[in-house]
Parts: sequence; C-alpha cells; structure tokens
Amino acid sequence: MTWIDDTEKHLADITKRDGQIRTDADVLFKGLWDELKANVADARRITRFASLETNGNPEARIIKMQVPGPVAMPREKSVRISLMKDEHRIVTNDGVVDVVIDIDVCDDGVTCLKINGSQASYAEVAIAILRPFLYPGIGPIPAPSSAT
Repeated sequence: MTWIDDTEKHLADITKRDGQIRTDADVLFKGLWDELKANVADARRITRFASLETNGNPEARIIKMQVPGPVAMPREKSVRISLMKDEHRIVTNDGVVDVVIDIDVCDDGVTCLKINGSQASYAEVAIAILRPFLYPGIGPIPAPSSAT
C-alpha cells in the first residue's frame, strides 16, 4: 500500500466513525435527558429543590429552579444542556460551570459518552452536570476509604 492508500483508508475510517456518532448522538442525548429528568424528580423531594423544572427542545434542554433572594425578587437559575452533533459533544453551562461530554466510539465499537477521556454512564454524566448546579462550591464527593 502507498501512503495515498493509507490516507484513503484513514479517511474512510474517520467518515465511518463520524457517521456512527451522528447516527447515535440523538439516542445518547435522549438517554442522558431521561437520566437527568429522573434525577430532577428525585431532587424535588428536598424542599429547596421543589421548584426544579425541565424544559427545552430535543437538541437544547434546560433545567431551572428558583433560588432564594429578597422576598419579592427570587431569581431563576438554570443549566443548559446542548447537543453539538458536529463537534461530537454535549455541552452544559449554568453560567458558572461548563461541563463538556464527548460522544465517541469506544474500544468495543459502541458509541458512548466520555468525561475527560473516560467512558461514563448516563448516571455519572448526570451527576457531573447536576452536582455543581444543585450544590455549587461543594466539589466532588471523595470516594469512600476502604476498610483495612
């Protein structure tokens, strides 16, 4: 094979990967949205999160809530979750924290979500999005230490 043949094969592989990600992106985004809605429903059990709402369209979702402020002027806080098919990403922003979730083809050939280069489940991605939104300033919860 010549370098041209190698480059053509590489281009075909890139095109195939891109097509797979574009085809699967909507399904992954919907699966993540379903997980986020379940987490929002769970969080509503807590009084300070009772105003949580979900909204948006199939490619740009919003989770919002009222936060305490002066009695006559509570303010709204929101996080936007957007599917960026062309960039193979889901991007979230709450005005303070941006979370970028990559959509990639994993080693097993299945399209998956990744955070910081590591494959992540819907639950892990939902936590990465909602924890800084619902609990700003707390940061990640440390893993439990193993008993020795």
